[in-house]
Amino acid sequence: MPEIKEYLPSKYEPLLPDAYWAKLAKLKRKLCRALSAPHPSDIEGFLISKTNNLVIESAYIEHCKSAILALYRFRHLSSPEYKFHIRELSMQSTVIVSELRAIGRQRRIITQDMQELLLKNNDLNAAYMNAIIGKAAIAPGKELNRNYKQLRKLADDFYAGRRVIALETQGYCHALGWTMHDEVTATHLVTEGLDANAIAALFGTTNVNIDEPRNTLLLHKNVGKALETGFIVIVPDSAPDEEVKWKLIVTDTDFLDETVSPGVTWNTLHGRELKFLNDNRPAKRYLYFRFLMTYLMIKRHGQVNWIREVEAAKHPWSIPGEYLERTMLPKLARNVADTILPKRFYNGMTFKADFRILLPLGESREDLEICLADSILMAPDYHDSEAVSCGSDNGINGHDDHDGDNSSDKDSDESFTLIS
Repeated sequence: MPEIKEYLPSKYEPLLPDAYWAKLAKLKRKLCRALSAPHPSDIEGFLISKTNNLVIESAYIEHCKSAILALYRFRHLSSPEYKFHIRELSMQSTVIVSELRAIGRQRRIITQDMQELLLKNNDLNAAYMNAIIGKAAIAPGKELNRNYKQLRKLADDFYAGRRVIALETQGYCHALGWTMHDEVTATHLVTEGLDANAIAALFGTTNVNIDEPRNTLLLHKNVGKALETGFIVIVPDSAPDEEVKWKLIVTDTDFLDETVSPGVTWNTLHGRELKFLNDNRPAKRYLYFRFLMTYLMIKRHGQVNWIREVEAAKHPWSIPGEYLERTMLPKLARNVADTILPKRFYNGMTFKADFRILLPLGESREDLEICLADSILMAPDYHDSEAVSCGSDNGINGHDDHDGDNSSDKDSDESFTLIS
């Protein structure tokens, strides 16, 4: 028999009116039966079962709220006691509703992540618990008070990217290795500032939380800025039937001798494989989007080295998968770079979505395509005259990890435990 969380303290049950107690007992039995049922053996069945269980648990919590209110009205609870219990129940309810929303609105990408995880460990529940990390953090329709420290902690935990040695806190860079913690950032792949509705439709959902750790890499601040501005790109370095490896490519090799950080040049990193400390990886769909966005950002400026190489490749992206919505990509290429996206860039990497389901009320697909292109066009890239050289520490905005301490924005003598 599964253990049911005590949402209503048992000491209050004898004080409840009979009708409240009877309904509470009925809902508790229903929740117990639901949690006792064996899990389905497939992802779709598991998600349906999980949704049903969350709905039942949500109903149970709502009745606990009603019971607390009844106890307050019958003067069994003081005002502070009532407020305490209602606040606790509301917090629990918010977590469950956020999880329900995530399953409903991000089912495609949750399924993708579970499929990826099940290749290594055939445990549906463990795969779900890993896949849901970060996805339920946004309540759609409300402004999110973005908290970089929270994102950094999520990414550090997800990638095992933080350690303390000899009282010094170190951070792990997937390209360079261990260095000072404040020199590393949790760098978005799908960046901030892109149109949220368009991004969600592009990934075949009605909501995407860009602050989930699978949308990040841990990178030294200069490497992170280089990724955001298109100076570098991350590409797969393996065949479809092999374990996926990722490597860093400098898109403009005229600058290979420029310094990334003291003692390290871009030439050192060009072609280097990213190294991970555990089994967790960024989502392929986000890396593929970043690859296409970088291509379009650079393509509009002309034929730099990497553009020539990638356009000549038979398979510009070697790992197939249903990453992005197919019909949005050609229009995006025209709107951003006034170019025709070669089919080999997206054949085997896309899916066809039903926009009747994905479109927000009052928006057309054309609106989404234009908004996404506009937000990409407004994103900084390393060609911009106001952009800072990716080898300079001056002017890196990144994210402030230390509440007003700008020491990490100055030239530093940080040292790396370099990846060989």
